[in-house]
Amino acid sequence: MRNFTMSLFASHRVRSRIDDVNDRAHRAMNSASDAVDHARYAARPA
Repeated sequence: MRNFTMSLFASHRVRSRIDDVNDRAHRAMNSASDAVDHARYAARPA
């Protein structure tokens, strides 16, 4: 991402927003992979 000259405050807010989005994405991917693991386990022949 190209660094535009914005105020320190604005760039800090953007950075924390990006961190928040990344955090949510990580959590979503974790729960998705958990669901896949559960499905694999459930589909396993007895």
